Amino acid sequence: KSENSAPTGEVFQKGDLTLVNEDASVYLKKLPPESFHLVLTSPPYNCNINYKGYNDNLPHDHYEEILKTVFQECFRLLVKGGRLVVVVPTVVVWNNKRTLYPVFIHNLIESLGFNFRDFVTWVKALSEKEAIGVAGRSTAWGSYRKASSPYTRPISEVIVVYEKEGKLQTNGELIDENVFKKATMNVWFIQQKKTTDHPASFPEDLAERVIRLYTEKGMHVLDPFAGTSSTLIAAFKTGRKATGIEISRYYFNESKRRLIDALNRGTALF
Repeated sequence: KSENSAPTGEVFQKGDLTLVNEDASVYLKKLPPESFHLVLTSPPYNCNINYKGYNDNLPHDHYEEILKTVFQECFRLLVKGGRLVVVVPTVVVWNNKRTLYPVFIHNLIESLGFNFRDFVTWVKALSEKEAIGVAGRSTAWGSYRKASSPYTRPISEVIVVYEKEGKLQTNGELIDENVFKKATMNVWFIQQKKTTDHPASFPEDLAERVIRLYTEKGMHVLDPFAGTSSTLIAAFKTGRKATGIEISRYYFNESKRRLIDALNRGTALF
């Protein structure tokens, strides 16, 4: 089979990391309930992004049904008080119409029984000056220097946080003070470093911040749309267990290479 063919069900497992080449809407149903403390992910946006081995242009009803199935399973798999953290764009274009994606995903996730907890704006730069440089890579500004039809250029995404009813059972482990102060602001300045050829990945630094804020060492993290496994690598670096599911054979193989490289670079950096 080619790397762009259907998922094979292959499982890569090493230490506390598990990566599965499978459709999350199918595979999650095989996992036992209340076995994860955090779900951190970024779903496909269904706006015709050029993924390798995945069609990002599904009929909208079909797309919505897939997300409902996956996030309903996430609800079942989370412990009481467990968190669901989803990284999404602000605006997508569906049927030639600009749509606020956070509103769509919020309505879908709340309908499944999750409680809304928090909202963070992720700026893909460390400062406004750098952000202008990031925006400069895009020319999607509509009318240039004219009021007739300007649009803003995206240099940010949104991180929405939900939780399952109940209190998360913890050991009282203290979070590093600097990490905690940065993580509890509702704007995060984290560079989008391009380390893979995945067109819509979030950086390991972002995943690490989420994981340190919402879990303790030894807890279990799930990413049902694993991409190139930023979540799993960040979990390894912080001493957490992690399971990732990736439908694309191509990105599964790239994830394997990245995970092996991370594991070979040394032990977890607590």
